[in-house]
Amino acid sequence: MRKLLRLARHSSFIILIFFSFSIYSQATNETLLKKIDSLSKILQTQKEDTNRVNTLNDMSLAYLQRRDFARLLVVINQSLVLAEKTNFKRGAGYAHLRKGWYYYETNTQEAEKEWQLSATAFETAHDTMGLIKTYLNLTDLYSNKIGNQNGVLDLAYKLLAISEKRNDKGLMADSYHSLGASYGALGNFLEGNKNMEEAIRLYRELKDTLRIAQASMILGLSYASQKNFSQSEELLTYGRTLAKKLGQPEWLLYIAYKWTGGSYEDEANAAESAGDTPMARIKREKALRYYDSAIAYAHDPSFLSELFGNLGWLNRTLQRFSIAKVFFTKGLAAAENSDSKKDIASNMEGLSEIYSFEGDYKKALEYYKRSKNIQDSLSQKEASDNLIQKKIQFDNEKKLAIAKAEQEERDAEAQRDRNFQYFIIALLAVLVLAGLIIAFIQSRNSRQQRRANRRLETAYSELKSAQAQLIQSEKMASLGELTAGIAHEIQNPLNFVNNFSDVNKDLLAEMNDEIDKGNLNEVKAIAKDVIDNEEKINHHGKRADAIVKGMLQHSQKSTGQKEPTDINALCDEYLRLAYHGLRAKEKTFNTEIKTDFDKSIGKINIVPQDIGRAILNLINNSFYAVNERSKQGVPGYEPTVIVGTRTLQGKIEISVKDNGNGIPGSIKEKIFQPFFTTKPAGQGTGLGLSLSYDIIKAHGGEIMVETKEGEGSVFVIQLTTA
Repeated sequence: MRKLLRLARHSSFIILIFFSFSIYSQATNETLLKKIDSLSKILQTQKEDTNRVNTLNDMSLAYLQRRDFARLLVVINQSLVLAEKTNFKRGAGYAHLRKGWYYYETNTQEAEKEWQLSATAFETAHDTMGLIKTYLNLTDLYSNKIGNQNGVLDLAYKLLAISEKRNDKGLMADSYHSLGASYGALGNFLEGNKNMEEAIRLYRELKDTLRIAQASMILGLSYASQKNFSQSEELLTYGRTLAKKLGQPEWLLYIAYKWTGGSYEDEANAAESAGDTPMARIKREKALRYYDSAIAYAHDPSFLSELFGNLGWLNRTLQRFSIAKVFFTKGLAAAENSDSKKDIASNMEGLSEIYSFEGDYKKALEYYKRSKNIQDSLSQKEASDNLIQKKIQFDNEKKLAIAKAEQEERDAEAQRDRNFQYFIIALLAVLVLAGLIIAFIQSRNSRQQRRANRRLETAYSELKSAQAQLIQSEKMASLGELTAGIAHEIQNPLNFVNNFSDVNKDLLAEMNDEIDKGNLNEVKAIAKDVIDNEEKINHHGKRADAIVKGMLQHSQKSTGQKEPTDINALCDEYLRLAYHGLRAKEKTFNTEIKTDFDKSIGKINIVPQDIGRAILNLINNSFYAVNERSKQGVPGYEPTVIVGTRTLQGKIEISVKDNGNGIPGSIKEKIFQPFFTTKPAGQGTGLGLSLSYDIIKAHGGEIMVETKEGEGSVFVIQLTTA
């Protein structure tokens, strides 16, 4: 858990630091006193109206900048009373905003309460800028103080919606930044990396080097948590290079040293798991050195509380118990000073272990109970927030469903009226036509027969054309989903090409300086770094090229020729592309995806484009099933899709399993029929499973389904190994 929290810790720091500087400005005490004196004179002449509320809010900001909290609270309360009296929602919003900062360092619960009141007031007043400031403050509170990552996600999506409406790229990038860090903290690295990469892309467009550095380091720490230490080291090195380029601001160096230490700590844990204890110790010693370096730049109590805790746990792992006790004690003091609940719990847990080792079991038990109580309260709060959020979502969806049903009923009633009118007209026309037919039945019998035949031929031709168009539409839908998935797959290598190209530009400029100085050894060293970076650019460029070639092959019309194919790789590729394709259409979609591949399976002769389309259809159906069940708000439901392979009596078996709503027994036998679908009108052609069935049969295989209504389904493909 401590490893995941590092990803979210200070995720809003780079966003909030500029706002914090605007609150605790560098104005001199004398300047602030003059401003307060001037505002006091204005108050003496003002009536009790909205202008007076604004003046009181300006004065409270000045007191906040002076950190004169006693007078600050008096002025804020005056502002709130008058704002309520005059029904001035915007003024009340800013008063609650200041009051939240009053409580921020001492009482996180009161700070959260005030900022929620601020958000409500700004929403009522339609004050977008005030709402943005409030959401940013709550993001900082949830991320750095309370540890409510679901709350951060909810706020980030709200800020993202505002930024898209305002076309504010800076706010949009910051929203993706928070989403990436919070998803990473919750262990959803797929979503975390995707959102952080999008944030970096937007920061590049904005030429915001400062935020590129911090986002790159967060992404590096995410890769370390996934045990991808090579990419982690590349990104952390890139971030530190940018930090130096910016003139080494202290808070950015703090992040660089601290997160590099965290990466080495993760690498040490991986080495320990692999049984390489000496390497684990080396990596932990490196982590200690980076954490020690970070202390010099950590001026905020919340930073120190976590940093001391990290040093405590590392020294405890290295069995340096007395040193660990010192750091846990310092960390607890800093955490209590900043009211950081999760750091209080972590440092208390550490002290409990140390006292237990020393034999002081009374203190060990005391600290353990206190730590457990805090952890339980945090878990209960987060669970409560989730339930409230799901209840709101369920209520909104229910209202929309009722409104939609009422509208459909009105439309149906109108259609019935029109149908009755058409029936009367048609009946009259039939009666007239019947009279004509009776009068001329003998003379026109043969002509009517020929016309009927032509109509049948025309209808049959139109039916065949419609079927062909629907089949092509189904195939193009599959191709569109594959294309949507390419964006994510190709973005990662392109990011590395851009990153190392930027680094090489700086290195070449540095090389020119060293050439002028005649420092040949330094020139050679820089040239070696440039060559190494060029090799990485070449490697990631080839990787992007391979992705594009692979996707071109999938988009081509099938030749019908079988070829040796790695079925595990094919399933894994279509699983990822299907997921990202659906995410591109519906950003709120999320599910856990698992694979269970039999690695002993060699290559088998199949037509990869055709089998790939069949697998893609089954995966898309499973994603649709779990997404629909997620929308029902079932408590405790975790959407999951599992794709697996295995050998079975001379055959290869491919399975796609989900825990969606399942298929009713009454329609189970119909699902492979052409044009049969359970999806709402406009959301399915009814050809996906039919085409998959035909493809598998053409390969001499079988496709089966096992399902239980309310629990999920599993589709199984069996192919011969020949």
